[in-house]
Amino acid sequence: MVFYAALDQGCGIQGLMQLFEDAVNGVYHPKNYTEEDILQGILLWKLGGHHVGQIVHCSVYLLGITMLQDGSTIPPLVPSHGHPTLEEVEVNLNASLEGILKRLSQEPGNVIHAVLCFDEIAIEKRLRWDRKMNYFLGVCQEHGSSTSLEFNNLEDLDELLRAIDQKEVHYASEHLKLLQVTLTAVEKQRTCTRIWTVSIASDGESKHGCALAMLTMKKQLSFTSPIYPQLQGLHYMNLLVEDNDAHLCEAGHLVLYVNALFKPEDKQDVKLAYDLLSAIWKLPEASPETTPGFQAQHSALCTLEVFLHCLLYLIICVNLSLQEQMQYLSAASHLGLVLFCTAKQDFLPSLLYSDIQIMIKNVFVCVAKAKVDNPNGVFFIIILGTDWLEIHFRILRTQIGNDANMDEYQLASWITGMTEVANILAEHPEWD
Repeated sequence: MVFYAALDQGCGIQGLMQLFEDAVNGVYHPKNYTEEDILQGILLWKLGGHHVGQIVHCSVYLLGITMLQDGSTIPPLVPSHGHPTLEEVEVNLNASLEGILKRLSQEPGNVIHAVLCFDEIAIEKRLRWDRKMNYFLGVCQEHGSSTSLEFNNLEDLDELLRAIDQKEVHYASEHLKLLQVTLTAVEKQRTCTRIWTVSIASDGESKHGCALAMLTMKKQLSFTSPIYPQLQGLHYMNLLVEDNDAHLCEAGHLVLYVNALFKPEDKQDVKLAYDLLSAIWKLPEASPETTPGFQAQHSALCTLEVFLHCLLYLIICVNLSLQEQMQYLSAASHLGLVLFCTAKQDFLPSLLYSDIQIMIKNVFVCVAKAKVDNPNGVFFIIILGTDWLEIHFRILRTQIGNDANMDEYQLASWITGMTEVANILAEHPEWD
């Protein structure tokens, strides 16, 4: 390897002989790279790009980019040129899990519970040619089948451009049937991965909520379900589930909602929202000398304080047991039901109220499944929801920057790198 590198650098006979003498005299010592060295190199290269990869190679002597490419832990993900097929999703699922299957096999228990998260990301609306699959990408799935997307000759490209100009086909904007296909693909891989989807989470958009409700609220929980004994005593809980007892968890984002009401110009000021809620929790009792109207308003705020405290305290207090957390959620659910039946939209918007009740139901059902499948394990409510999806977006934005625009082909490449980074950090959480 030393001589090959020297020849690539243009060394002559004398230079090669000097290298040989240095090796004989023990001056040259080949560097052995551990698995951690390789993973660190891939991590820095994927996050920082080729330039950072070269700097790391020259400064701290990690592997070069060519060697890192050979040591990549997952194959490229496959973008869908039309309707996402079960085979395409299975290929991407296997590729995404390939780097962490060894770690998953070390997890205790017969099954591993997982939350399946969905979200959207904006892309550039333009055509791209996928050289590996020999298909055009970036065409809407609704009308893509009306023309040939396979690139056999220039006439195929001309016909596709004509169809776009005539509005017969459109540029891709979103996938409508990805939810069911992905869920089916995950279920088919249960035998080899031991992963069971216990909850489906979205970012709370109304169109996602409608699709997920249709997907996960199909029928009443069966009496023969192993989790039925755990939930049968919850008389006011709606037990509509999917065929395999999967259910819905939409992130209602109550804190951001309240913050948007009180400070519209800064919708991301979570600290302000927390201060507002904290101030409501600490309201003193109304003085008897105040007017009846003030006392009525104060009483309403105190009732709201109890509801908000039950709903949010379990998230910000790290000392509560799981039983105590569920008691708070149960109190919030019952009080919210009474207040909504009494005041309707004057208490909370219907969509926000539904999100809160779905969130609470999600926690109870997931805990019931954990008790059945892994009774000796541990359970943390904080892992439910879409936080991990936001972490993946953070990795993606670190790779490409906030102002970079991607098309569908580029997105598939970037997400491959994002998945590899996420897998490496899952294997070595001490690096994050």
